[in-house]
Amino acid sequence: MRAKLVWFYGFSHQEFEDMDVPTTSAYWQAINAIEAQEMLKANQSADYPNLKSQAKKKQFKKLRKQAYPTEEKRAISPADMAKILKQSGA
Repeated sequence: MRAKLVWFYGFSHQEFEDMDVPTTSAYWQAINAIEAQEMLKANQSADYPNLKSQAKKKQFKKLRKQAYPTEEKRAISPADMAKILKQSGA
């Protein structure tokens, strides 16, 4: 855990040692959301448009849940996602 936190956030080992447990836990829990947000962005420009509808829904829901764990659940249809991708130029 220490190595990933130091690498991911750029902390020095001393900064990590000086952190209290709740702060360390908050940083650790945020890594999943940050990584999922990055994967969502990558999907928009990579293979996401080429997936079959069922696979798109499954992958998007999984990543969205990880990327925004505290956000209210709302469904985004594949048609809505296609519209978003088209507007973003992906």
